[in-house]
Amino acid sequence: MKISKFICSAFLICTMLVANAAWTISPVSGKRYTHIVSDGTWTIGCDMIGTEGNFTLGSLGNKIQCVVAGAGNSLDLSTINTDLDTDETDYTLTEIAACTFEGVAIVDIYIPKTVTQILDHSFKNTVSGNVTFEEGSELTYIAREAFYKSSLQTINLDVCTKLETISGDVLRDCSKLTSIGSGYFPSLKSLGSHFIPGCANVVCDIVCPELIEMTGTDHFKKTGITSFYAPKLTKVPGYSFEESKIVSFTVSPDVVSFGPFAFKKCSSLIEFSPVSFPKLESVDSFCFDSCSALAGIFVGELPNLTFLGSHAFANTSALNCEFNAPSYTNGSSADYLFENSAVVKVVMPKLVTPASAMFYKAQKLEELVLSEDIKYFSDSFLQTTPKLVKVSPTTFPNVEYVGANALNSASALEGDFSFPIANRVGDHAFCNTKAIDSIGLDAVIKLDNNYNFENSSATNISLKSVMNISYAAFNGCKSLKQLTLNAGITNIAGRAFYNCQFENMTPTRFPNLKYLGEEAFSGASKYPGTIDISKSTNLTEILHHVFAACNNATEIKLPATIEKIHIYSFEKLYSANVYFYGPRPTFIGTGVFKTDKYERKANIIVMPEYVESWTSEEPNGYCTFTPLDEVPASMLSHQYPTTGKVLGIINFKTGDDSTHWLSQFVPITTTIIIR
Repeated sequence: MKISKFICSAFLICTMLVANAAWTISPVSGKRYTHIVSDGTWTIGCDMIGTEGNFTLGSLGNKIQCVVAGAGNSLDLSTINTDLDTDETDYTLTEIAACTFEGVAIVDIYIPKTVTQILDHSFKNTVSGNVTFEEGSELTYIAREAFYKSSLQTINLDVCTKLETISGDVLRDCSKLTSIGSGYFPSLKSLGSHFIPGCANVVCDIVCPELIEMTGTDHFKKTGITSFYAPKLTKVPGYSFEESKIVSFTVSPDVVSFGPFAFKKCSSLIEFSPVSFPKLESVDSFCFDSCSALAGIFVGELPNLTFLGSHAFANTSALNCEFNAPSYTNGSSADYLFENSAVVKVVMPKLVTPASAMFYKAQKLEELVLSEDIKYFSDSFLQTTPKLVKVSPTTFPNVEYVGANALNSASALEGDFSFPIANRVGDHAFCNTKAIDSIGLDAVIKLDNNYNFENSSATNISLKSVMNISYAAFNGCKSLKQLTLNAGITNIAGRAFYNCQFENMTPTRFPNLKYLGEEAFSGASKYPGTIDISKSTNLTEILHHVFAACNNATEIKLPATIEKIHIYSFEKLYSANVYFYGPRPTFIGTGVFKTDKYERKANIIVMPEYVESWTSEEPNGYCTFTPLDEVPASMLSHQYPTTGKVLGIINFKTGDDSTHWLSQFVPITTTIIIR
């Protein structure tokens, strides 16, 4: 009987060379088979498994690969089951071993329902057409890189209703893939990394009611999937949906983490379910970045949230919600966390170490709750938050510094803010804070390079320990009533108080100045008092426009060491008496006392009594001034002694004494007293 079956099999082989495929036993330990097709020979290794005839296609142990004579074949693996049957054994193909068809040119392949496992690399770089699973497939497991780098176009995975595990990279780099079936995986429990990344033409809803695990990354990155339903999934890995077309997303309410870049640039994502995550512990970097349509998430508290990554909610311009994270403490890695977000309220009562730009350009943020133990206001912490009205608390006893742009353009922010131990204020830190009433920074010893309080509307700013006023530090502070500084200041940079409308300054005497920058007090037109730098003997120059337009100042007192007075330094100085305590400077620039005609009140310029004459280089050549008659004591300021020799008085009431050196700088109706 066996001999007759062998003869019949041999006959079938010969007749099938030009017809259908046939299988026969090769005389190699009863485990090797030869599949003969009309245009070539497939040499396929098979390991018998068990006693019931189940076998694995390919050698599981030695990774024996198919050898194909001829190319471009399509393969129907269901023929193996029937062609190998004998009277003694019914053979059933149940596994396709690792690397079995790797690199073999196959157009279409048909996989019978008896196959339960497809192992590593089995069809890697193989199929160029369609993969078809038989209806009622028993497949439960697809191993790593099973179809990796194949050019297949469709694969009907939806008929594999018992499929439980899809390992990593199964369909990775299958760039021509257009369909994986309906997307319904009723038994899938584990999905590996890089399932169908980059398959933009795969458009379907992914439904996985039993999915509990997604390992690795990039599962649906840059795909056309429209929704994802996995109500038992508790961890969403990184990059899993990045730049996909997803609109609706559903996971377990017990989610504990969202990985980095998980939904970055998912600009169509609107529906997110659930909206409450009581067990959520972390949202990693760029997770929801540029989800510009996403709105309804994060209702209620996030009591277990302890980690947020940088840019996690950046560019979420529709995220009109409250973000309440009562346990969140360390934001040091969460820079640009809510950049360009529409979040309206953030509650982080334990946040102590905020990262840079956490709320940068959070255009709709109205209220922020922080810890009173917060250690610093980081760079750009609240920069450009135009609707932010309330920050709680307003006294921060442990803040060590206020960084660059920390509150820049928080233009609606109200309150009295105090930073009692802060020792540094960064560039533009309080710039354009239009509603803050007062700022207390009495321990600050350093103002960074420039514009620290520019255009702030604070009415009271106190800096009792600062030794150097930075460039344009108070530029445009037009609501300032009380400015409190350190009398020991050594440097006032250019434009430090440019157009700063302070009404009162404490102190008024600065005996230790070493540098007074150009336009330092220019436009400080509301200040009605004295600016006394007469004891600052390290100063040798008054730079251009330093006191220009100090319209209401009463006295400006300069040290005897001044050698040069540059152009327009006292321009439009309508009321102040200017006192020189030394000889005439060796250089005086043009327009020193320039003003609009007839607007200048009588000013007194006082020189020391021991000065008898001055000679200096002027724009029009050398000029000499010789003291004139004594001046009546009644015309001198009551603060200064009238004894000794008074050197002279000149009245330019008509402006016709053009030869006098002062006539180049002093307009008409000005009284000059020289002492």
